[in-house]
Amino acid sequence: MTTYNYKNLDVDINKDINEQAWGWFMDDLQKNKPYIIIDTAVSNFRQYGKYKISYYSQLKNFIQINYNLDKTIEQWDIYSRKFSY
Repeated sequence: MTTYNYKNLDVDINKDINEQAWGWFMDDLQKNKPYIIIDTAVSNFRQYGKYKISYYSQLKNFIQINYNLDKTIEQWDIYSRKFSY
């Protein structure tokens, strides 16, 4: 996926994207669709603000197709699965 550099938050994370890891991650999501996905990036919880779902088209598309944004609680977006699998 990408590196997480907690020492230097100004580092460009996109230069270190691991395409193979993304493939494994997306395969796992397809096979084992979670009931909910909680996006904490909007709130910058634990400094994950630079990892917004909208930055990663594969993940963004997967969520748009398979999930509904149910609610936002304290800037955490909570998505629930659209269909039963």
